Amino acid sequence: MAGRGALLERLKIKREESSNEERPGDGGTTSRPVPVGRAQLLRRLNVQNQAAAAPTGGLQPIAPERGAGCGRAQLWKNMTQRPGEGALRYPEIKSQETPVRTPATHGQSSQPDVANLQSQLDSMSLQKKRCESVIRSGVEGQTFTAAVNYIRLISKENAQIYEYFVGFTPEIDSRRFRFIMLKQHAEALQFVGNAFDGAKLYLRHKLPLQENVYECSHPSDNSVVQMKIIYKNQMKMSEAMHWCGILFRRVLDSLNLTQIGRNFYDMETSTPVPQYNLEILPGFVTAMAEYEGGIMVQVDVSHKVLRRANALEAMINIYKRFPKDQVQEQIKKELLGQVVMTRYNNKTYRIDDIDFSLNPNDTFQKRDGSSCSYKQHLRDQYQVRIVDEKQPLLVHRPKKKKRGQENITETIILVPEVCSLTGITDAMKNDFRIMKDISGFTRVKPVDRIGRLDGFIQRINNCQNAKKILEDWGLRLDTAPLRMEGRNFGPEKILVGAGRSVTTGDKADFSRDLTRAKMLCSVDLLNWAVVFCERNKGNVNNFIETLLKCGMELGMKISRPRIEGLRSDNTSEYINTLKRLIKPELQLVVCIFPTMREDRYSAVKKLCCAEQPIASQCINDKTISKPDKLRSVTQKIALQINCKLGGELWGVGIPLKKIMFIGMDTYHDPTRKGRSVVGFVASINDFATRWFSKAAFQEAGQELADALKLAFQGAIKAYFDANGDLPENIILYRDGVGDGMLPIARDYELPQLREVIANVKPNYKPNFSCIVVQKRINTRIFLDHPRNGIGNPAPGSVIDNTITRRTWYDFFLVSQHVSQGTVSPTHYIVLDSESKFPPDMLQRISYKLTFMYYNWPGAIRVPAPCQYAHKFAYLIGQNVRRVPDASLDSRLYYL
Repeated sequence: MAGRGALLERLKIKREESSNEERPGDGGTTSRPVPVGRAQLLRRLNVQNQAAAAPTGGLQPIAPERGAGCGRAQLWKNMTQRPGEGALRYPEIKSQETPVRTPATHGQSSQPDVANLQSQLDSMSLQKKRCESVIRSGVEGQTFTAAVNYIRLISKENAQIYEYFVGFTPEIDSRRFRFIMLKQHAEALQFVGNAFDGAKLYLRHKLPLQENVYECSHPSDNSVVQMKIIYKNQMKMSEAMHWCGILFRRVLDSLNLTQIGRNFYDMETSTPVPQYNLEILPGFVTAMAEYEGGIMVQVDVSHKVLRRANALEAMINIYKRFPKDQVQEQIKKELLGQVVMTRYNNKTYRIDDIDFSLNPNDTFQKRDGSSCSYKQHLRDQYQVRIVDEKQPLLVHRPKKKKRGQENITETIILVPEVCSLTGITDAMKNDFRIMKDISGFTRVKPVDRIGRLDGFIQRINNCQNAKKILEDWGLRLDTAPLRMEGRNFGPEKILVGAGRSVTTGDKADFSRDLTRAKMLCSVDLLNWAVVFCERNKGNVNNFIETLLKCGMELGMKISRPRIEGLRSDNTSEYINTLKRLIKPELQLVVCIFPTMREDRYSAVKKLCCAEQPIASQCINDKTISKPDKLRSVTQKIALQINCKLGGELWGVGIPLKKIMFIGMDTYHDPTRKGRSVVGFVASINDFATRWFSKAAFQEAGQELADALKLAFQGAIKAYFDANGDLPENIILYRDGVGDGMLPIARDYELPQLREVIANVKPNYKPNFSCIVVQKRINTRIFLDHPRNGIGNPAPGSVIDNTITRRTWYDFFLVSQHVSQGTVSPTHYIVLDSESKFPPDMLQRISYKLTFMYYNWPGAIRVPAPCQYAHKFAYLIGQNVRRVPDASLDSRLYYL
């Protein structure tokens, strides 16, 4: 379909050709002019309009008729029709004097058509077509009353919002200056509150002109700046989500909350944790959108952990612990990728690099061309004084895409002395006591979380400034969080060996039952080897004896292994020994490390996954050193080993036959600019107990999988080899897709998959559905029990109405049980709203698959295909860093 520019040009060419054919003495041929852009065409229109206004013209264009359509489609139809077949009507020449016939007006003039066309273009509505609602709800399960962390935003009926674009000449980069200059004309604009984000302006009334021009005074030098306010769109409040976001940020600002990143925190009620040199800020994460139940505000409790130490103190600590020649390397190793917050403006930045050649006394060029040192800049702008003048500087490189340009990388230089470290270190995460103390602040019970939501609502309704901001736009916030109806599927039945089955119970866990049951399908381990350090020989012998006993109980025959003791724990010794041991008849190698080191683990996995493919199991000596926990640890290792050899541990009843489940996830290395890894995992039997895996490398930062065609073809072939037939039903679970990339995943990935399906064989059309799985969400679902009050919903609870997206087929599923804090649901979005699978079918299958992850005897947050794909992509991207050998594709060797 051509755009307006091409349409105008074609119409102009057509009329010129018509004029040439009727002009005596001409050959009747015209050369096609070079296409021009929309701006050039508009300039031509202006010139022709000026000519039409001259006395010699006297042309009066007729406005297009209403009712028959005057949009782009009708315009295109009119242009392509022949005269006399309902084409555009041409105005008659009406003048008191006989017009002079010149070449420009001889015959049928083209000028009236252009005027008519311009009139039609001006009358076009720029409003986007409102998408239809998508409502797909199930009915199975027992109903319960649920409370959710959504609050209705109540507005007047049929309220209209007018959207304008605001531009400045000369261009003004400072967002703050733009606000100041707009407010200079607040009275003329009847500007209510602050519904301006620096580029878009929202008003409750329409300005008299399409393009409104005002003169402003620049705040810094009082120079004259021209401000243009151009009409863009008219919409209902339910369609103006960007405006709602701007407005609600003003509401939060009026509550004296400080914005850090995307969330808002109460700096006055921070809680110090002096024993760990930490500070915890309480706050809220908010989001506003239109859901099936109308416009609502999603509010959840949030906490931000700040370290009282700044980045400079962290550098000094490293300097004291390492030799001088290793300091810079260690500083980069520990600080790169961390997020810091500058206290003087409460903004957060990611450390992308550390420049040891710079210091605060170095200068940079300002926008006006003058030079200023970093130290002086902080003192002038923020009244911050720098003490250490020799410290290196931090580098942050945000990527901002400007309209019509490629990604432009800026560089922001930060002084470590004024950068507070955020989050907790890996050492803190591994310290059980620290994590337990921190969770006492951040892990909020359901009843306390609802209480904070009620307090948040009261805080807004009791704040006069916040209420006025909403009332100026005809809005008000509901008085309580939303209550609605949910459904629960109940306990799930798990199939184990010897024809037995166990029930998961209220906690969605069957670990105790698994210890007394045999595996669904076991593989005997008859030829294997163990490599370890001689100093850990005692623990290794105890582990081997325990493993032989556990294997027998689980129905797995395990022979004694070949033992290889090493004098040291050097990586080279492990690698050389493994290369010597690995033979075609060897089934498995077990490496027991005295300590866990990333480089040694990566070297072993690279050898066993890519260079000399074989199933491998790496164990930290610490995990098998405690006699009281040795049996439970060894049993889990035995289950992992059976999976890596191609065995099956347990299963669930799948209500569909001839079905394939696919999981996809992408691994991005946060510290290295290497390629991303796409993990593709597919089930190859009806019980989802056997899996095919394929990895593909992508360019840095690319999320969507270009190579999924080859992976899907491999999965189809593996399914056919295992079953002798092709799957009739295919469900793909896609992880790692944010809201902004949903249309891309639907429009880019799905056609590739459908193309692959179409090429499998003629007339092969299985039922296919793609589901995006989002687990990093802020939705919270609570059980509102009439007697017990607010609590966590039971595993298997589903919400598929009211708070679901208006234009997407989606649902929320709670699959886990938590004993502390509030349970987090998982968001499932079905990309194809016309999916042939009923809602109850997709919801129940998704819940069943959360029990099929063989590393945990219970339900996890996401379906097993997603977790397998995540685990697979992480191993390949973080450790192996090359495509694994194809001989391992049909085994879960990455568990």
